[in-house]
Amino acid sequence: MVRGMRFSTHLVNHFFILMLLLSAHSAFALTISVKTDRDPVLIDESFQLIFEADGAVDGDPDFSPLNKDFEVLSTTLSSNMRIINARISSTKQWQLTVLARRAGKLTIPAIAFGKDRSQATTITVAKSLTGADNSHSADRKIFIEVEASELKPQVQSQVLYSVKLYRSVNISNASLSDPEVSGGDAVIERLGEDQSYDTWIGGRRYIVVERNYAIYPQRSERLTLAPIRFQGQMAQDRFSMFDLFGSQAQTVIRQSAPLTLDVQAIPAAFSGGHWLPAKHVSLMEQWSGNPLELEMGEPITRTLILAAEGQTASQLPELPAWSLPDFKQYPDQPALSDQKSRAGITGTRREKMAIIPNRPGNYTLPEIKLPWWNTEENRLEYTELPARQIVVLQAANDANDMTDFGPAPIVELDLNLANEAGAAKSQATEPGAGNAETSRLWQYVSLVLGAVWFATLLLWWRSRKAGSDQGREDKTAGSVRRLRRVIKQASQHNDAERVKEYLLQWAHLRWADDPPMSIGEIGKRSSEKLAEEIRILSNSLYSAGQHTWDGSAFWAAFESEPVGQKETQGGGRLEPLYKL
Repeated sequence: MVRGMRFSTHLVNHFFILMLLLSAHSAFALTISVKTDRDPVLIDESFQLIFEADGAVDGDPDFSPLNKDFEVLSTTLSSNMRIINARISSTKQWQLTVLARRAGKLTIPAIAFGKDRSQATTITVAKSLTGADNSHSADRKIFIEVEASELKPQVQSQVLYSVKLYRSVNISNASLSDPEVSGGDAVIERLGEDQSYDTWIGGRRYIVVERNYAIYPQRSERLTLAPIRFQGQMAQDRFSMFDLFGSQAQTVIRQSAPLTLDVQAIPAAFSGGHWLPAKHVSLMEQWSGNPLELEMGEPITRTLILAAEGQTASQLPELPAWSLPDFKQYPDQPALSDQKSRAGITGTRREKMAIIPNRPGNYTLPEIKLPWWNTEENRLEYTELPARQIVVLQAANDANDMTDFGPAPIVELDLNLANEAGAAKSQATEPGAGNAETSRLWQYVSLVLGAVWFATLLLWWRSRKAGSDQGREDKTAGSVRRLRRVIKQASQHNDAERVKEYLLQWAHLRWADDPPMSIGEIGKRSSEKLAEEIRILSNSLYSAGQHTWDGSAFWAAFESEPVGQKETQGGGRLEPLYKL
């Protein structure tokens, strides 16, 4: 009886211990949370799915339930351990990169980690903004597609040519050829860098690499673009007993289909002298000052800008020559530039002309009109710059008005003394002799008056000529001083373009008899120090790439340059034109 009671008590103790263990396990149950990096997501976009456990899990996770609605692209595992108040805690995190297989409200199911399980959650998947359905290519892992914006372009017009490489597998050591022309002549320009994005075709996710070109056929003919060739290595799907880790790769070669362009001749409706096919053409002007308030002798620069969307700058024509009477004109070398994008090339031509008015008045710049062919509307159009009025004002320090010296001065003689002498003499002479002497006296007086008047006129003419020469020299010296000031200001702002512009104007005044036509020629006529700074300035303006130009070094060299003869004239010191 006692033994039976002892046995029952032993069982009861074991029962209570088991209950305590179960309750402890329940109190310290492992938590596995689930979260996404964003919600909602697009069906064509990958997102992050993160599982995090706050302790040691019972076993490795089984993510296979995700395959129903999601494609797992990659999985990474990380661990973290913390010690707080002598207590050790650890977490584990599984980060999955996944793609949704369909749109809608999708459930992320509970995932088993041995006997532990994660929580179930949901995510919203939106439809793709753009889609494609090339089911004929859905069974291929790598393929190439090419497309041209126009199959019957006009000669020398722009054709946009896109190359797209599709792949649904990882590749390495990949290369893609550039387009080549067979049976014709064309200029090919690459447009920017490659673009990479994902798309879905026939239920399969593809990574797309897109490359774009602009092609300009040069002759009217049938022109064939050779196939684009891809070569790379692709991991093998099948298991090999000689390659347990799947390190072997298969070399694959793919080619696009060839593409033929039927290039059209210049339309008979085009009547211009220079064939210019483009999407859009514009012509505008810029001035360095106000053309309605020009001052005589003051330089100003007019810049004409011709831009064509769908053409390179080298294809743009020279702008019609223009000139004005009573103006000195100094053209600069045209500047050509191309702006490239996926939409094509926009070419720009800039022509600068420095002009110096020599006489005040109202002038009219002629209209500029250029024909071009609209490739989108397939018709002849014109871009034009209307005629412009220019007003040249009188220089503030120029005095062209003739000074009014008044009538010639009258010389008064003491005729009373002469009369008394004549009367005394007449008493001792014959009658009539006094009249003859009086007549001779008036002849002498007339000669004296004529001589005085002629001398006065001569002195006035010489002083007028001296003043006119002095004014011209003062004006030249004033223009040189103003140009030196603006060159200094542009140098202080490191404005290389304006320094070049003003330097050319300064040089045309300094060497007026034989003006230089470029800054390089100015360097040849300058000191070694200034020539070196002009070379640096030229490199910053015309060499490829971006350059930082130091204007302070240029101004130091320019300021120390010996003053030329033209700059020293008009300073207020002239040798006398005559001596009295």
